[in-house]
Amino acid sequence: MTRPPLTILFIAVATALSILGDAMMYAVLPGYYVHIGLTPFQVGILLSVNRWVRLASNQVAERCYRESSVILWLIPAYLIGSLVTTTYAFFRNFVVLLSARILWGVCFSFIRQAGIMTVVNTSDDVHLGEHMGFYRAISSSGWFLGMQANLRIMLCGFAVGVVGLGLIMSTLGLLLKEQIGISINLFGRTLGVATLTGAVLAIRWILVGVGSPVLGAIADRIGRERSIPFLFVIGAIVIGVTGFRFGLPWMMSGVLMLFCCETLLDILITARAGQQGARFVASYVTAHDFGSALGPLIGWSIVQFDLTTGLIFFAAAVFYIMGAFMSKFLASLKHPWKEA
Repeated sequence: MTRPPLTILFIAVATALSILGDAMMYAVLPGYYVHIGLTPFQVGILLSVNRWVRLASNQVAERCYRESSVILWLIPAYLIGSLVTTTYAFFRNFVVLLSARILWGVCFSFIRQAGIMTVVNTSDDVHLGEHMGFYRAISSSGWFLGMQANLRIMLCGFAVGVVGLGLIMSTLGLLLKEQIGISINLFGRTLGVATLTGAVLAIRWILVGVGSPVLGAIADRIGRERSIPFLFVIGAIVIGVTGFRFGLPWMMSGVLMLFCCETLLDILITARAGQQGARFVASYVTAHDFGSALGPLIGWSIVQFDLTTGLIFFAAAVFYIMGAFMSKFLASLKHPWKEA
């Protein structure tokens, strides 16, 4: 893979940020429309009208961009779109919300048209599909971040998934090969790097299968709430130090310690999400899966760009630090049925 031009990255991030409010509408409105004073039919209208209006505004956006500068229309679209989404937080009147959704639909037509054509115009023919994929992946992250069943639960789940199942497991064979080459002699036996990798991964699954009840019981005694940020911090320290390459024994120990932290974090955060209700469980596992899917792409992109593989460990540490920060607020969550 090749890094797309910065222009594509910038417009993809801007698009992702612009759709946060729209994504929140789909996540929040169906569960709270009664409190806002809306009827089910009005909810249906609000969640669809922005797409209906785009049937016409898409053509308007194309014509405007064809006749004048992209910037002339794109910047106002971002600004107006941002202002429009703030109305969702301050107004409950159906007419106001309907007007905002219609205006947002028009703005998004201009934002999306500009984004797609920017990718096409700044990419060479050889990498067009790859760069369009980057744009879609980054811009779509606004939907992921906008699903705020609870952002804290989701970010913690994302951190657990992107590190253990994503960054470390997917690159472990390569990392071990850098340490030992294609084989190593242990206790008079020659082990290939693939065999050693399989052994380490097998230990991880043994930890999950056999160690989970023991680790969960220990966390019950120590205190589940305080254990979550502690495990994130320990995992960040261990895997971050591993990036300095102190040799195979330390690397093996660091990876196995991380797997212990990961296993227990998954248990504890899953339990915490379950206490909040089924919607939070779905959000947690979705975020965890998203992290697991994105992790290999991050790890192997580091390899693709010929960067030091130590960055894989450092990136893992950064994600766990993010998890530690977000997990500090998990204890403040109340059960939904107690909020009514």
